[in-house]
Amino acid sequence: MGGVIHLAGRDFLHDDEYHISDWRYSNYNRIKFLRDNGEWQGWVTPFDVKKEVRIEDFLDFKRQIKEIYYRFGEGAAAACILQNPAMYKKEKRLHTVHELAGVTIPELRCC
Repeated sequence: MGGVIHLAGRDFLHDDEYHISDWRYSNYNRIKFLRDNGEWQGWVTPFDVKKEVRIEDFLDFKRQIKEIYYRFGEGAAAACILQNPAMYKKEKRLHTVHELAGVTIPELRCC
């Protein structure tokens, strides 16, 4: 969201436009079905941020896991997640900004 705000000409964020939290790499590799208050959290696509990326569209997979969780329980949902990693993640191909730039930005040529 910050990038969109910057592109729109603003160089600041309002207090309700961001949230700062203590987040570690290990948080990406864990499953958390529910928030502390019992509401659905839906962190059901664990991946190793140093070696993997989430696939482009994993919303349907998350919906399926939620349904399995409420119909068959936490164990069944966790087993489905761990048995189907290709449904939500893949191996990382790019590891540096330079590599990313080479794939997404055309090479500039002088006239």
